[in-house]
Amino acid sequence: MRLRTTVRTNSAVWAAPLVFFLAMRFVGQQSAAEQGGLPLPVTAVGLWALAFVGPTCAASAAWEAGRLRRGGVLATPNVRSPATVMVQALVPTVALGILALAAALVLRIYMSGGWVQPDWRMSAVAVVVLISHVSFGFALGTRVSAVAAVPAALLLPFLWMIGTPAVDPPWVRHLSGTWSECCRLHEELDPSTLQAPLLLAVGVIAGSVVALSWPLRQRRVLSVVLSLLPVAIVVPLAASLVNDLGYKPVQSRSKSDLQCSGASPVVICLWPENSSQSSAVHAVADSLAAYWGPIGVPIPAGFTEQRREPLPEGFRSFRIPARSAKGNIVASFSVAVVGEPPACPDRETGRAPHLGGRAYAVLVAFLSLSAGSPTEAVESQFSPRDFQEATRACALPAAKQAQWFAQNAAAWHACDVEPAPANGFG
Repeated sequence: MRLRTTVRTNSAVWAAPLVFFLAMRFVGQQSAAEQGGLPLPVTAVGLWALAFVGPTCAASAAWEAGRLRRGGVLATPNVRSPATVMVQALVPTVALGILALAAALVLRIYMSGGWVQPDWRMSAVAVVVLISHVSFGFALGTRVSAVAAVPAALLLPFLWMIGTPAVDPPWVRHLSGTWSECCRLHEELDPSTLQAPLLLAVGVIAGSVVALSWPLRQRRVLSVVLSLLPVAIVVPLAASLVNDLGYKPVQSRSKSDLQCSGASPVVICLWPENSSQSSAVHAVADSLAAYWGPIGVPIPAGFTEQRREPLPEGFRSFRIPARSAKGNIVASFSVAVVGEPPACPDRETGRAPHLGGRAYAVLVAFLSLSAGSPTEAVESQFSPRDFQEATRACALPAAKQAQWFAQNAAAWHACDVEPAPANGFG
């Protein structure tokens, strides 16, 4: 078919403006799991466009199949083989889908503020999932009239793509080929969330090929059964790969990736993506003893970006945002020193809640101010009440600051201890 004829008659060409609009609009409004232009979260958000692109391409394929069905092209002798006819009809649709996904990825890369290399594994699986949508729509269009096939090819994949994140068990979402909530800096993509949608997509493609290979008017019930057989085989296999996962398609990143440096006064361990900030982080860390030592704040032996695993003795876990200013780095150290809350009883048990929880923001603000963070930056990050309380604590003599910090830190790490106001130490 000539290019001019394809442009004039193929439904994918006419659907292109809508597909690109939906993909770009949806992807542009999403937030990545981690800011700063990391490959995994940028790619994951960009490929969320598949939730719209896949179903739309499936509907386009169903329409093209309906045209061929109404014209009797697939049921009558033809100079070209049926496979050639099908491929020529579907190439524009697949090309549209790939271009729409690529455009969504480019948009997310642009929004990240710099060049990011998309993850090729996720991109490859997304293309295979797209082809499975197209093959499903085309197979459906050869068996059912366009009036029913086009809406079904649009709605069924769409409900599958957007509905799985809303159902239990949570691992079902990992079969669809969208990787929502992937991935924080301390996380990496679980390989099973690539294998499961790829396996399911291959099963759908195989079932579609069986349906398209079967004569249109011969033993329709048997053709449906044989078409569903590959899907029935791969569904339990794909489910077994991800049924141990929760809501996120991630696993903890190997701590061997950490890059540790420094020995005195503290060791700093960063992920490679943050290595460019190592000098700035060390400069702040080396000054902590001078700022916090006189007011009795204990300085950890080291700070590490490692999470969810046993930390080295004397280390605290912290997080450095991408392209951090000094105030952000100080705040990260402050949060790490304050530490995690205790496991207090739930309100439903009738026992007291975490009374010291109110001390958290005040402690972080106090440590940030004490370590030299700009007052304006700290004030913008906390409520007026918490900022004013931290300011009153900073105005106390050093010995009183140490007492105030010790008492409020103890309240934070307990469940039934009230925080102590700074006015009581004046």
